[in-house]
Amino acid sequence: MKKIILAGIFALSFTGCSIDTMTKAHTNVSNFDGSKEIYSQSMYVFATSGFHGAPVSLGARWTEKVKEYIAVEVVVTGDYVNLSSLYLNIDGDIKQYNPLPSATKFSAPTGQALSIKSSERSFMVPVVDIERLKSAKTVNIKVTTLSDGYFEGVILKDGRLSPGAKSLINVIDQIQK
Repeated sequence: MKKIILAGIFALSFTGCSIDTMTKAHTNVSNFDGSKEIYSQSMYVFATSGFHGAPVSLGARWTEKVKEYIAVEVVVTGDYVNLSSLYLNIDGDIKQYNPLPSATKFSAPTGQALSIKSSERSFMVPVVDIERLKSAKTVNIKVTTLSDGYFEGVILKDGRLSPGAKSLINVIDQIQK
C-alpha cells in the first residue's frame, strides 16, 4: 500500500514539473536585425464545467518591435473551425480582440492512428490587458467562429491558474525583466 501511495506522489510531482516546463517563456534574438522575441507554447485552459481541459489552448508571442501588444495564439482542438474573434472577461470587464490579418491555420498530425484536428489563429491583445491576469480573481475566454458558434473556457478561477494562464503570465514576466 505504501508503494502505491509513493508511486502516486512521485507521478504527480513529475506532472507538475512537466506543466511548468511547457508553460515556460522562451527568448529568441534575431540574427537578422537583433530584435528580441519572447514566446510560450500553447497550453489548455479549464473547461467551464470544472478544472479539466477545454478544447481551447493559449500561448503568446511578443516582439520588441511592437512592445504594446502580445499576439495571443488561440488553438481550438477537435475540429477545423474558422476563428473570428477573441473575448476576455477579466473580473466582469469584457473586451473583444481582433485577429491578425491572416487565415486560420488548420493542422492534424500525420502518421498517427488517431489524428486530432486543430485550428489556430493569433489575436492582438494589449500587454496591459494580459498583465491584469496577475491580479484578477476570475478570467474567462470566449472564441467565436464564422459558422460554428463559439468555444468557452476558464483561464483563471478562485486563484487557480490554468496552464494557458501560466503561458501568458510567463511571457509577461519575461518582458518585464
